[in-house]
Order: sequence, then structure tokens, then C-alpha cells
Amino acid sequence: MVDIYLENVKRYSDFQYFGGLHYLDKHLKLYREGNAKNLNPNLTVALKPIDIVVTYVGKASKYDQNGLCNIGPCIAVNTKGIITEANASIEHQQTLYNYGDVFNDTFEEIALEKGKILKPKQWYRQTGKIIKKQMTYNK
Repeated sequence: MVDIYLENVKRYSDFQYFGGLHYLDKHLKLYREGNAKNLNPNLTVALKPIDIVVTYVGKASKYDQNGLCNIGPCIAVNTKGIITEANASIEHQQTLYNYGDVFNDTFEEIALEKGKILKPKQWYRQTGKIIKKQMTYNK
């Protein structure tokens, strides 16, 4: 298994977008999602719902009629159209972290139900704070 891992690292390291290897902080734990739920409970921590923040910015081009809506952080749309936590397991995307379905409502409408609207500069600052809080709550 280690040989396959090392071979993949060597192969991917030649790609233009390879960001290198990073060591995790020894105090951080994996989220108890997916296969990690089978690990020793001392090595994992439960995933907590993350705050959603929304901002509106000017038009990207003269062809853009509505302007841009930035939604974040760590929110994802899975292949079934469910808006969910980016780190949630497939089963929890369907249940615990199912914030709505983009096939029924727009991403913007769903985010506005759960999130709050901020000015662009505040949005960038707030998303950074939310990500830092999410990364460090299990220390």
C-alpha cells in the first residue's frame, strides 16, 4: 500500500498544479465522516455545521445582467444537487447537512435562508474567520 502511495506522489509531483506535501498539525483530528468513522474515536471529531455568508459584487462584464453573488465558505453542491457541507460524508449530505436542492431553488435563495448578507470586504474577512474557527475547533 505504501509503495502505491509513493508511486502516486512521484507521478503527481510532475503536474503543473501539484502543491506539494503538507504535514498536518499533530493536534488536529479527522472529521468523523465517511471511512474515518471506523477509526479510534480519539483520532476523530464530529463535524459541526459551518456558518454561511453571502455578498454581492458588481457585474463581471457588460453581458452580466445581475452581478455576482459570492457564497461561502466550505459549502458545496454534490452531484445530486444538494447544497451541503464540503467535508460531510455522502450519507450525511443527504440527511444532517442537507440545506436544499439546487434543482428546486437557486443556490442564492437557499444560502440566504441560512446565511447573512455582508459587504464584500466584510465577507472576505468573515469567511476567513469562519474557516479558521472550523479548522481549530477540534484542538
